[in-house]
Amino acid sequence: MNRLNNILNGRGWHDLVLLIVSAGLYSPTLMNGFVGDDYIYFIGNRYISTFDVKTILMHGAIGYDYCPLRDLSLAIDYLVWGENPFGFHLTNLFLYGTTVVAVKYLFVRFSELLQDGLATPEETGASGTGAFLAAMLFAIHPIHREVVYAVHNRGALLTTLFCIFSCLAFISFLRLDRSRPRYYAAAFLWCVCAFMSREYGLILPLILLLLVAFHQPSRNLRRYLSLIPFFMAAALFYCIFRHYAVDACYVMPSSVPFLHDLLAKLVVAFKIIAYYPASMFALELPISVYFDPGSKTIAFVSVLVVVVLTCIAYAVRRRHPSILFALLLYLVCLIPVMNFFNTDPVVSDRYAYLPGLGVFFAITAIPYQSWKRYIPVICLILISIWVVATYKYMACWKDDAAYRKRFSPTAPTGCRQ
Repeated sequence: MNRLNNILNGRGWHDLVLLIVSAGLYSPTLMNGFVGDDYIYFIGNRYISTFDVKTILMHGAIGYDYCPLRDLSLAIDYLVWGENPFGFHLTNLFLYGTTVVAVKYLFVRFSELLQDGLATPEETGASGTGAFLAAMLFAIHPIHREVVYAVHNRGALLTTLFCIFSCLAFISFLRLDRSRPRYYAAAFLWCVCAFMSREYGLILPLILLLLVAFHQPSRNLRRYLSLIPFFMAAALFYCIFRHYAVDACYVMPSSVPFLHDLLAKLVVAFKIIAYYPASMFALELPISVYFDPGSKTIAFVSVLVVVVLTCIAYAVRRRHPSILFALLLYLVCLIPVMNFFNTDPVVSDRYAYLPGLGVFFAITAIPYQSWKRYIPVICLILISIWVVATYKYMACWKDDAAYRKRFSPTAPTGCRQ
């Protein structure tokens, strides 16, 4: 019996199960075709179809943004598979399965980093089985289906995976005395890869800043200064991204007074912050009503909920630092899609992919040993509900006709996909 328990608790067993579940859940997508923006931007694209690496790396393949690693991965798929969608979906499936396994290791490393230097270690579930269950919930949550189903969301898959790799390397740089230059170089390399995959990656230096701030032995000037190259690289890529956005008319001057526009955007940001956790745990919110500018009650409740939760997390930070860390991680990852820069739609499932790391890491704050009789049962119930929800919408992504029927272009702006 003890030998069986050792096998079930083993690292390799957890990784294998996570891969099988994530691949098995989304394996029907291998039979899907291309949908929506796949045809507009990627399929038949001259630079992708001819594998023009020089143009892709120098200018990007699409022209309205600069995401060369995303475009290069699509060009490799095109080189191998032609216009057969099977290969493109297979790559998405591989990237998602790898991300799920990496999430488990990330949660374990987060917990270890938060425990360093504490007089009384926090009791969490972020080691072993607890981290495995949190990664499992991340793997099967239906809010990730859009990222896996659609080839044109390849950038979100790559950015999140590279952000995780960078965080893992940077945590090793902070915690280990040996090979620090090697881990630092790896963290910076993965950081640049995240920038080159999607604009969302620009928030990665802020995540690394959180790691330094929450690692008690690293709270010194030298460690904070080590982040300067990351922020300089982010500033450089921001200028590049803005240049492409201005040329494509995605960034337009506003005629609304600055202060009024800022206040309106802050209200929308608070609504977005409250929206995703609510929608992730089965609370369906009517988007047209929820984001109605005239709905002052919803705005007040959203602000109140966010402020109260932040105050609670701050109040218990010494005893449960993982709660405050998870909240700040969620908020930082959400910055690019808080609508400070107009996003269309206002909310979308794919926007929650990277911020979901904060939400699911918060689950590991539950003391697993104290609740180990109930947590597996709760997880099994959630998994059953979420698997059904994932398969429910799978038919909508089978081909372009089914996709357009479900996500009509005449639908109001802001509809969640």
